[in-house]
Amino acid sequence: MTAMRTQVAVRLSIANSKVEELGLHRVRITVGTNVTLRPVPWAGDPNPLSEAEVAVAESTLRQAGSQLVDGNKIHTAAVRWLSGLANALPENDADEALVRRRLVRNAVTGSLRKMNPEARKIAQNTLSGCSMDLQLLIRPDLRSCLESAHDAFLWNLNADYWSAVRGGS
Repeated sequence: MTAMRTQVAVRLSIANSKVEELGLHRVRITVGTNVTLRPVPWAGDPNPLSEAEVAVAESTLRQAGSQLVDGNKIHTAAVRWLSGLANALPENDADEALVRRRLVRNAVTGSLRKMNPEARKIAQNTLSGCSMDLQLLIRPDLRSCLESAHDAFLWNLNADYWSAVRGGS
């Protein structure tokens, strides 16, 4: 597990050799409810988490997160959709143009239609804004724009969370 683009996104990965060793063709990761990501302690960490801090994070703060962040069904649905679309695009922007139209069309005609109307509007407006950013050459590719929008939405939810629990820096 690796933090990506600050604390609002992580990448979970399994080495291809491990997948092959297990005889798998495909791996899917499902994250359950009330999961807390815990950093691996490292020697020399100037400010390691204490067991008491971890216990609070995994109980009281996690419950608050469930109510404040996970409970925000509209923004959470839009953010998950944006993240799914971004993750479906190739990381190499040279290849992106080859799949972008098909992927976006499938996402818009499929999963987007099933969303709550308010979440759908947020996702559509974000996608439209990214399309404009691409036309104006503000962003190099759709993936980076969607990732940026994802991070901004989560940053705001994160700020709301820390304001509510009155903690953090």
